[in-house]
Amino acid sequence: MVSPPGSSPEETGWGGFAVRVLIGEIGCSPFFSEEESPPPHAVMAAGTIPVSSLISFFTKAQKETPQALRIILGPISDEIVRELSPNGPNVGLVDGWLDWPLDENRFRLALSLVRPFPKGRIGSRGQTPGIAANSASLRVIRQLRQEMESMRESLNHCSLTGLLNRRGIEEKLGLDWQACEGLGLEFALLMIDVDYFKAVNDQYLHPAGDQVLVELGKHLSLQLRGGDSLGRMGGEEFWILAPNTDTKGARFLAQRLCESVSKKPFAIGEMLISITISVGVSVLQPDLQVDSSQLYHQAALALRCAKQNGRNCIKVHD
Repeated sequence: MVSPPGSSPEETGWGGFAVRVLIGEIGCSPFFSEEESPPPHAVMAAGTIPVSSLISFFTKAQKETPQALRIILGPISDEIVRELSPNGPNVGLVDGWLDWPLDENRFRLALSLVRPFPKGRIGSRGQTPGIAANSASLRVIRQLRQEMESMRESLNHCSLTGLLNRRGIEEKLGLDWQACEGLGLEFALLMIDVDYFKAVNDQYLHPAGDQVLVELGKHLSLQLRGGDSLGRMGGEEFWILAPNTDTKGARFLAQRLCESVSKKPFAIGEMLISITISVGVSVLQPDLQVDSSQLYHQAALALRCAKQNGRNCIKVHD
């Protein structure tokens, strides 16, 4: 399934997907397609696409397939809630919301919410009206689940580097933070910024600069320890989540990363491009008095201090 990067389904080619009753099973296909197929039981779209795209998609679905159930999948923003709530401007546009199905039983239950086709809307292939959703084969359920999980993965990863993107790393931060809180473990966040990256783009041009970011991501990934997570937050900024890591361990990791990057020119085509990084470090023990936003704030202050201290260095927040 294609990732939804643009402003509307028609412009991007992404329009959610439709659940259709076939002969004896349930199948899945892109909603906006030219295929000859039965009308859908339900049309589904991810709640993570822009709200304008979501409304555009469901408005078209409501017009073209008024008999189908309209369902939002996965996490939804406050903006979507405001738009689609009983007091919102688009009340009645969707019929319901489902969390991401994590296993076949939950997905089977979700499909059981799909209402049957009205009589006379089945087509000429001999399907029986009202085929029960729970008659779907496990093979097709797995297919649907894999497509949704694939879409979710694409939303969580940077298209350039393949690393976790902002959404993915913040989601992972929430999970790791909660786990450390439950076990009473310290948690470290390393913010990494490439020094003078604009000069790299100016001297070698942006395609080479992009490739430097790709190679840097690969290099940093090789330096991680078990349990650490790396993500690209945007531009030339990377984050490393290091659960169960105290100040001494976080400082050592940051110094090792800083030194290894400064000693390794990246081969980009026939060029060797050298860069350095600055690293800001914050270490906290999760409890009721602090949350992950404090971890972020402290790491950002430390990174700013590292930049002010001349770059190519680390700063651990006191």
